[in-house]
Amino acid sequence: MHRICGNAADLADLLHADPRVRAAGAIHHPLLPDHPDHAVARRLPYVTGFANFLHGESDRNTRPGLTPMIDRILAHARDLGVQVTKGASFGFSVPRASPADPMGEGEPTFLRLYAGDREDQVPALAEAVGRALAEYPRRASGGTRGPRRARSRARSATC
Repeated sequence: MHRICGNAADLADLLHADPRVRAAGAIHHPLLPDHPDHAVARRLPYVTGFANFLHGESDRNTRPGLTPMIDRILAHARDLGVQVTKGASFGFSVPRASPADPMGEGEPTFLRLYAGDREDQVPALAEAVGRALAEYPRRASGGTRGPRRARSRARSATC
């Protein structure tokens, strides 16, 4: 668990620092400084094996809206030699990408990135996500940004 959680924290740090990711939305992980549970998470031996992404355009935070992005992540991961699969994870060693349903009523679906236990592949996984988001451009019109309240509440549900 320590390695998986460490990989998720490293993945979150890399994605949080990537301008392609920040331009498209926000990464959430309890060890990132802007997470509402950061102070508590820092005191725990490990927190989660996931880094979660919430798109800045609320209409893309749906299963159909996230599926093309996940497909691009998988394609870039293959090109970079990283094994990633689609679907929910419950402790598997292979990184996974999946749309995740929120815990709170009225909250948006988000992209859940399970880091897996392959520490050497974390930088390439982060690069695959960054490339996919760069190819998943912001819409000139038609997309709407979700309310600030919903985005901040979604952060606490991503642990």
